[in-house]
Amino acid sequence: MRIRVGGIKGDGLISRLLFGLAKHPAVGWMVRLGFSYGSFLLPVRRVQETPRVIAFEHPRPFYPGHIVIVPKKPLATFLDFLDRAPDYLDEILVVAREIVRELGWASFVLGVNGGTRQEVPQVHFHLYTECIPVTPFSNSLPDDVVENTNRARILMHPEPDEAVHVLVCCPSSLGLDGVGVPGSPKVATILGCLPELDRQYCLVKKGYTVFVQADRLPEDCGIIFHVVAGERIK
Repeated sequence: MRIRVGGIKGDGLISRLLFGLAKHPAVGWMVRLGFSYGSFLLPVRRVQETPRVIAFEHPRPFYPGHIVIVPKKPLATFLDFLDRAPDYLDEILVVAREIVRELGWASFVLGVNGGTRQEVPQVHFHLYTECIPVTPFSNSLPDDVVENTNRARILMHPEPDEAVHVLVCCPSSLGLDGVGVPGSPKVATILGCLPELDRQYCLVKKGYTVFVQADRLPEDCGIIFHVVAGERIK
């Protein structure tokens, strides 16, 4: 995969103003079209870019090394993303992996917000370091864990951080290095359980975040997705 590093350095004030404007619901369609057809004009500090994904420094960073990764396709929500552009998710993870390695981060967080937690009406992913928002899961999977038809194993976190804290566990063969490799399971297929989780737990209504856990994994498990929603309980 060809990745272009660096690029145009945007004016910080302009970036912040546009970021504030992008949160307005009335301009959502303009934001989506901007990323799809005019990403080369965006006044942002690019970190990496591919024909389908752009990664740039957050104009108003909340965390150390805060980077935003956005697909260049007009998709309002993460559920739209899984349904209409499943191949992009693998590329998002590959770009995140490359950024982490280039920056030499010892640990990282990759997350995406949905429902009432999503501020900008274009699906986007947050990548940062040091601050770990959820308790990693490192226990062995219990014998009675549910396995769906997409080969995901689903269970409730034994030490939940929020009112809803579901773990979606990938097959043990799918670690971060296996994402995007020919023959590996598609990550979006594994996360095909998300609409059903929404029906069970009202994720969109409550506001939710999906976090990636790619290290400190149980021996019998690949990448783990933490789906959290509702009030924080610890």
